Amino acid sequence: MANRLEVSAVMAVRDERSVENLARLFGHPAYTGGSDGMFISDAPHPRGWGTFARLLGTYTRDGGAFDWAGAARHLSALPAERFGLHDRGVIAPGRRADLALVDPATVADRATYGAPTALAVGELTGATPGAAARPTARPS
Repeated sequence: MANRLEVSAVMAVRDERSVENLARLFGHPAYTGGSDGMFISDAPHPRGWGTFARLLGTYTRDGGAFDWAGAARHLSALPAERFGLHDRGVIAPGRRADLALVDPATVADRATYGAPTALAVGELTGATPGAAARPTARPS
């Protein structure tokens, strides 16, 4: 699989980009969700903990880069297709289901440079095939 990985954009960003500017980039049909955030270190990057909640809250609900079905495709089916993961990416018989159920009204990232590992809010459940990743106290 390593020889099929492709880079379609490398950006050096000197100034913070506006929500509108990023929404245009993220709304491109070829865009797949991802993060270059560091998860482990003495100072993990907040993108490692908040990228997907930000894409759903800031850029889908608030910014209009996607409708909810489009956001789901950009975060699941499109990356699975691009990386040749034929048993993932859609909910269908015979496929593995990696699911995260979110509340569209409240999903948001909370990670900051001061609190880089703060968990997102608005997630009702997260699960990988057959096991809850971060079960909630609320019944679902």
